[in-house]
Amino acid sequence: MITNSNNVNKYHGNIKKGKFEISKLVVNENMINCNYAIQVIKSNEFHKFKTGYSGYFFESNTIPSDIFSYLEEYNISYLTSVTGTEFLMDDDIVQVDNLNGVIHILYKKNSVDNALILTNKCNNNCIFCPETVASRSRKNQVGIEDIVKLIKLIPKECKHLTITGGEPTCLGIKLLEILKVCNLELPDTEFTILSNGRVFCISEFTQIFLTVAPKKVLIAIPIHSVDEKTHDFSTQVDGSFHQTINGINNIVEAGIRVEIRIVINKINYEELESISSYIISNFPEIYRVCFIGMELLGNAAKNLSAIWIDYESIGSHLVAAIKLMVKGGIQPKIYNIPQCKLETQIWQFCEKSITDSKIIYDAKCELCKVKKLCGGMFFSTYNIRMDINPII
Repeated sequence: MITNSNNVNKYHGNIKKGKFEISKLVVNENMINCNYAIQVIKSNEFHKFKTGYSGYFFESNTIPSDIFSYLEEYNISYLTSVTGTEFLMDDDIVQVDNLNGVIHILYKKNSVDNALILTNKCNNNCIFCPETVASRSRKNQVGIEDIVKLIKLIPKECKHLTITGGEPTCLGIKLLEILKVCNLELPDTEFTILSNGRVFCISEFTQIFLTVAPKKVLIAIPIHSVDEKTHDFSTQVDGSFHQTINGINNIVEAGIRVEIRIVINKINYEELESISSYIISNFPEIYRVCFIGMELLGNAAKNLSAIWIDYESIGSHLVAAIKLMVKGGIQPKIYNIPQCKLETQIWQFCEKSITDSKIIYDAKCELCKVKKLCGGMFFSTYNIRMDINPII
C-alpha cells in the first residue's frame, strides 16, 4: 500500500453505511470524475455537499435530513464524526478500515515522504532492522490490484515516491508489473527503490528490470561491512555480501543510479572509513552514499546491546568517512542523526529524513539555533538512548 508520515490514529469516524474503496479526497474543490472519490464535509459546510461522489466523510455526528435521504436512497457509503479533517486535503488518497472506521492516509499530496509499500516479506533478517521476524512473517495483505489502483489515483505531478517493503524484489514478476504501471501512469515522478540488492546479482533480472523501470529511478542498497562474514552476520544470511556486491555491479553497468546506504552501528562504526574506501575504489560511478542512524524498533530493539553505539563515539569515524567521499567525488548524505550530535564541519551533509509520525524534538531543542535545519530524532531512539545538547 501507499503510506506516508501521518499517524493513522489521528483519523477515524463512525461507519454508517456501505464499504469504502481506496479513494481520492475532495475537500475544497469539485471533481468532475467522482469515481473513487470521497467528499469531506466539515461541520459548518453542509452547503458544499455535492451529489455523485462514491462516499462521504462528515465531521459532524449528525447530518441534514435531505443529505441523509440521498445517501440512504442510493446506498452510498459514509462516515460521521470524522476526526482530523483539518489536515485532509484535495487529492489525498485514503483507505478506510471497514471494520472500525480508521482512515489510513495512503498518499498525502503536500508530503515529500510518500512511499509505496509492496510487501512485508524480506529475504534478509538484519539484526538492526526496525521490523521483527514476526512482522515479516505475517500474510501479506496487499494485493497487486490495490497497488495498481493507488498508482492510478496519484496525481500526475507527484514529484517523488519511495518503493519499499520488506524487500520489494520478493514480489518477483509482480514487482515488474507494478513498475510498468508506475512508468505509464507517473512518467515524470522520481522513484527511489529501497532494496538489499541481492536479486540484481541475476543479470537476466536486472536487464528485464531495466526495460520496465520508471525513467527516473534510483535504487538504494545497504552495505554493512566490507568483510563478508561481518556483512552476512548483520543480514543473518550467508552469501548475502557477494549477492549484494554483484547486484550493485549489475545495476551500475545497466546505467541505473545507485545509492549505497551504511547503517551506522556498534559492529561497523570503526569501519566507516574502510567501507568508504571500498566504495570509492569499486563503485566510483555511484550516485551517492548515505550514512544512516538507526531506528531502535523491532530487531534493533531486541539486539540493542549488540548494535547501539552512541553518536559521540562515531564522530571522528564519520567525519573521516565523509571527507573520503568528498575527496573521491561521491556525494555523501547523513540521515536520522540530530545535528547537535555531529561535528559542525559535516552539518552541510545532513538531511531531514525522519517521517513526521516518527520524529521528535526534545523540549531543549526549542533553544537550539539550528532546529529549523535539524532532522530531529526517532521517537524510539530518543526514548532509549538520547541526550540532547542544543546549539546555543
